Amino acid sequence: MTDKHQKPLVSVVMPVYNAEKFLKESIDSILRQTFDDFEFIIINDGSTDNSQDIIDYYSSIDSRVVAVKQSNHGVVYTANKAIDLSKGEYVARIDADDIALPQRLEQEVAILNKHKNTVLVCSSFEVIDEDGEFLYKNITTPDNTSIKRALYLRNPIANGSTMIRKEALLKVGKFDDIFAEDFHLWMKLEKLGDFEATGTVLYRWRMNTNGLTLSNNDLSMSQAKLYIDSLWEEKTPENVTLKDIKMINNFYSKDHTKDSGLFESVALSDISQLAAKLFISGHYTRGLRQLFVLAFSSKKGFKASINRVYFVIRGKIPNLRKYKDEQIVSDI
Repeated sequence: MTDKHQKPLVSVVMPVYNAEKFLKESIDSILRQTFDDFEFIIINDGSTDNSQDIIDYYSSIDSRVVAVKQSNHGVVYTANKAIDLSKGEYVARIDADDIALPQRLEQEVAILNKHKNTVLVCSSFEVIDEDGEFLYKNITTPDNTSIKRALYLRNPIANGSTMIRKEALLKVGKFDDIFAEDFHLWMKLEKLGDFEATGTVLYRWRMNTNGLTLSNNDLSMSQAKLYIDSLWEEKTPENVTLKDIKMINNFYSKDHTKDSGLFESVALSDISQLAAKLFISGHYTRGLRQLFVLAFSSKKGFKASINRVYFVIRGKIPNLRKYKDEQIVSDI
């Protein structure tokens, strides 16, 4: 167990504001990790509830907890302050109402230790409600190319599931104080090195109706769209090959057999969306080539291509990420 006065490999950072309802469960989920070479920096950002009492208790019983108290400055300022205070080589993020599964730190550390060009690791995640009941899950394919391709459509990474090299965070200037600050940080970090995912669900993201993500959702979505538009202006995504599609389908079939059909359909919808955006942005040959590759990949791929051609003809590219009965669905 790492003492707070030593230099740990990992610094886990948690901004806290009025989170007493979920805070104990969230803190426990970090302190019960199978990997223990970490410090846990918890900053109370001017909470008016009993969050400070909870933080003080854990600081008194576990030397890895570094408790900091400040007046309210907001989550971005607080996260950046925690990064500045951190001593670890890697910085892991967690929100005060979310849950890290026991092997999260162990699996993410293993990837960063093995792949020196990787600057960010994330995990797949489950979405739960305020009572901790399962709603749906989001599976992130583990390879760098697939993750960075997804940035051209949406934010595929749960902020609280990430572990990032501190050197890279400092180099890009940490979080900027803007909406969708996490997505903006990914856009900066992707220029420095690879992104990887564990390929497994290691994080539970709580859909908290009082949380910042939902309360500022429209503004965050508008800002995210600007980041995506800027990325498309800077460069276009790599085309997806038949080999890539086979790899993606094999990944879902092997590790997520229960939901493999659903996630394969979602992945194919994403590829067709990229093809359409290539075509509409003036890259006609690449867009058509991508649709042909998708059409020949499978019956689902053919259906996805036909649907996307229909929307291109109509001049529309609808949002693919739809939710029905609290479950993510595709449009094919």
